[in-house]
Amino acid sequence: MLHKKLNWWLVIAMLAGLLLSANTGFAKDAPGAGAKHVCAIGGADAFFAVVKNGADLAGSLVEAAGSKYTWIALPNYDNIGPDMVKLIEQAV
Repeated sequence: MLHKKLNWWLVIAMLAGLLLSANTGFAKDAPGAGAKHVCAIGGADAFFAVVKNGADLAGSLVEAAGSKYTWIALPNYDNIGPDMVKLIEQAV
């Protein structure tokens, strides 16, 4: 049960980050605007295959606006806390 709740929170956080980052990428005249790098972090199982497809579609819009999009998948859920920290550090 915790695994499913964690998945949903990851999806919500990832999509919120994607939407906010993609939105700022379109503001070309705003101060600090320009190329952004959006990283989406998720799992590598069947559930996240669907999430990845949606993130990739949003990522194509991000790239069309001149920014960069990368999907980073967790290798497994055995060590999710430390693995997620490493992936976030890699993305930043």
